[in-house]
Amino acid sequence: MAKKQEPKIPVTVLGAGVTGLTTACILQNRGYQVTVVSRAFPGNPDVDPIYTSPAAGAHWRSYAANDDYRGQEWDELTFQTLLRLCSVPGTGLMIAPGYEFWAEKPDVWQDPFFARFIPKYQRLEAEALPQGCKFGISYETVCINVPKYLPWLLDQFLYLGGKTEERDVSHIDELFQGKHAANVVVNCTGFGARTLPGVADGHVYPTRGQIVQVFAPHVRHTVTRLGTMHEDFTYIIPRDDGIVVLGGTYQADNHSLEADPKTADDIIERCLAICPELKPEGKSLEIVAHKVGLRPTRVGGTRCEAEWRELDNGRKVLLVHSYGHGGYGYQSSYGSAATVTKIVDSELAQQRASARAASNGAAAGRGRGGNAKL
Repeated sequence: MAKKQEPKIPVTVLGAGVTGLTTACILQNRGYQVTVVSRAFPGNPDVDPIYTSPAAGAHWRSYAANDDYRGQEWDELTFQTLLRLCSVPGTGLMIAPGYEFWAEKPDVWQDPFFARFIPKYQRLEAEALPQGCKFGISYETVCINVPKYLPWLLDQFLYLGGKTEERDVSHIDELFQGKHAANVVVNCTGFGARTLPGVADGHVYPTRGQIVQVFAPHVRHTVTRLGTMHEDFTYIIPRDDGIVVLGGTYQADNHSLEADPKTADDIIERCLAICPELKPEGKSLEIVAHKVGLRPTRVGGTRCEAEWRELDNGRKVLLVHSYGHGGYGYQSSYGSAATVTKIVDSELAQQRASARAASNGAAAGRGRGGNAKL
């Protein structure tokens, strides 16, 4: 007889941003039965103003410090995965040369950790630097066409057998109750974790990002200029459809979702200074759209950990948190999802082991009691 298959353990992922969808894909592929619950999905992003992922740039560039080993692990795994996916049709991913410039040359330069694995990494000679910059590096990276990639990610999840449920959640414990009550929930609510009852993490705060999208299919490389202030954070990210993203801003605790015209003008001016080819001579810049998003930043960094909760009826349930990725959601997505999956595996294995130990102890107790009567 064929061995009877064990039923899949149901897991609910709350949130359909890049962190939530990537985590859902990895868990589903691991053998869990995953349902993604969210108010907004890639097909209806405007229903939730704090649904940040659709407003992202985005490309891979790790800002993990040389002593941030968790961040390095997440970002390296994500880079290797995205690099492989560049050959998959429909992902919206493409390999592109990347350039980074600094306004001042560092007194002591230490190559970033990713210099050991990213293709074609090198320090730039002075003649390769734009006006006003004193130091630079280059390498090959991955650019992400977000309007293509997010729907593709959702399609992959559904293809693997995952399910979705579009609804509001007024308290995290709702997901552990009712007809489809889960025993495992993964909290990927991003900025929503700040106010979601049952989580309400006051360490989460918004970092406002504003971008300008232009049509410039001749620009096929990324450029980033870093100054001494976060506000002096300029970047240019091409997409595979000819759209180029110009950014940006890094405004902590700014909740405004309205595009500011003066900020847009400033962004364009800064981008033209480091990439004048954006605007070929005799032509005007073709502006397509203005976008604003609130990066879900967190004091102390990303929260990625397990929390066992005991409900009013005494039932113990597993809640795994994965939020507070700031502006690094895309570039850390697969590494972060892999860690969540390891946490779920480990916590459930420990729960099963504890249950077996308790059952064996009870059986042994009953046996001793029986022998005493003989």
